Amino acid sequence: MTTTTIMMGRFPLLAVFLATSLLPPSSCHESSGFTFELPDRQIMCFHENFDEGRRYILEYAVLKGGNNDVDVRVRSPNGKIIYNAHRRPRGRFEFDLIFGTYAFCFSNEFSSFTHKLVYFELRPKDRVEPLAVESGNEAPTANTQMEESMETIHMFATKVMEFQRAYRLSEAIARYRADELNQRVQWWSMAQSVVIFFIGMAEIFILKWFFTDNREVPPAISGLRTSEGDQTKSPVRPCSSV
Repeated sequence: MTTTTIMMGRFPLLAVFLATSLLPPSSCHESSGFTFELPDRQIMCFHENFDEGRRYILEYAVLKGGNNDVDVRVRSPNGKIIYNAHRRPRGRFEFDLIFGTYAFCFSNEFSSFTHKLVYFELRPKDRVEPLAVESGNEAPTANTQMEESMETIHMFATKVMEFQRAYRLSEAIARYRADELNQRVQWWSMAQSVVIFFIGMAEIFILKWFFTDNREVPPAISGLRTSEGDQTKSPVRPCSSV
């Protein structure tokens, strides 16, 4: 069993660790979506340091691999396990933050040879940062009517992106399952074709054996048959007149 520990930091992990990106990350810098491969008999932990108290959401799903299940544990900065799920295909967990470093661990210890492709996302709940804050500036104390309209559009656009991400996640899972089912059907069809071929050849040999006389003929009967055959084949001579 091997445990891998990775410091997240919201931005660096997306640039360094993301091996297979199937779903686009959110435009909000406080939300991160990752897709990674979890080998068999291994645990992979992601650590994130939070310096603010607010409510966050952890969502995860197994895209492919085995029975599409994984063990998930969330450990708070004080070392307490606040979430522990066993062999779940997907899940959602909401929690209130405290200052410190959280650990998000995904385990595939129960699998002997199957790798898993896992997607997970960490984002704040029901709170969209102003455009000025997302661009790295300070939030304005008062917004103009145009800025208020832009913030409203930004809020609804963020909601739309969340729905799109959920639909794309479901589509990715369905696509992997369809590909796996198609591959199984192909192999099963090939096996059936081989079985039908050998059954057909066996039937031909059996029918041939039914209509083949392999009994041994005694020598006396064999000679009698030969003489009868010679008499039958000898030409009939006409009787001479006296």
